Amino acid sequence: MLELIGELTELTGVSGQEGQVRMALRRHLEGLVDRVFSDPLGNLLAYRAGIRPGSAGSGPAGAGSRAGTGAGLKVLLAAHMDEVGVIARKVDERGFVRFSTLGSLTPQVLLGQRVRFTSGTIGVVSCERLEDMGQLTLRHLYVDVGAATREEALARISIGETASFCSILVRRDHQLVAKALDDRVGCAIVVECLRRLASREGLAHEICAAFTAQEEVGVRGARVAAQGWQPDFAVVVDVTPAGDTPKGLEYEVTLGGGAAVKLMDNIPGALGGFLAPPGVTRFVQAAADRRGIRWQPEVLERGSTDAAAIHLVGPGVLTAVISVPIRYSHTPHEVVDMRDVEAVAALVVAVLEDLDAASWQRMLE
Repeated sequence: MLELIGELTELTGVSGQEGQVRMALRRHLEGLVDRVFSDPLGNLLAYRAGIRPGSAGSGPAGAGSRAGTGAGLKVLLAAHMDEVGVIARKVDERGFVRFSTLGSLTPQVLLGQRVRFTSGTIGVVSCERLEDMGQLTLRHLYVDVGAATREEALARISIGETASFCSILVRRDHQLVAKALDDRVGCAIVVECLRRLASREGLAHEICAAFTAQEEVGVRGARVAAQGWQPDFAVVVDVTPAGDTPKGLEYEVTLGGGAAVKLMDNIPGALGGFLAPPGVTRFVQAAADRRGIRWQPEVLERGSTDAAAIHLVGPGVLTAVISVPIRYSHTPHEVVDMRDVEAVAALVVAVLEDLDAASWQRMLE
């Protein structure tokens, strides 16, 4: 799993431009599932457990729930492929590139960083001279791609081309430091879970693993994937902020404390965030406790995951969110602990092993 995390985090895959990540994941999914393909929004979808093109209930549209029958359930595993980044919107006469952001990024984080465009061009983010740097906004920033003229810059990058942070993964004891761990670490975990489940012959569930697009700009891919699959149950694998840094966020989640089981998060506005059904929370926590998997409760005041869209699809979807604690999210140097990564992978597999129609019904109580 460590090698896959390193490979995925070093790819450029800003929201809407996840192609490099999609291609890499497709290679790693070969032999693990029955069918792998992309949908029109750019999600990568992997079907397991007897799903065949043309068979009843095998397609991404309209299959009914079987939660009340003896058959296995329809399960959606989701992790998003995209990362935060920038998109070129204007090049001036001296070749400096003005940009907009894709996802939540602050000027303080961007200033002085190297970015890599999808074409491979490396740029440096700098800013106009300000008397008071406290007045710095995104509008003051530009990317220097080493060009002397507008024409030279446009020969290296194009308007609308995206760029992500330029950094490599570093390991320090149990910790990993890299860009795009949000949420390439989740993608790697889902691949690892599919690998472990491949040997579970008795597992009856039909599984759709959705490596989703455009999460950072409004959980768009997850909505489409869930509408197409119409799952009975969903597990979202993402990251969540750790509250264990000096004067940090007031959260109980800590790095190295185990898998974070989400109870609540929040997005002001139309999406509204996510509230975990109590029955789902009890089920996930019991699965962890039975196996001695370390977990910690998560209440996130601001921010959300693909669950914000998935749990509202159709008549509603029982959804669990199991997250990897992370420090310094949406920066070039995010930090996670491999012990937490392993705990999340183990807990996702445990949840699917324990899931059946009877437990599904109990979660509704």
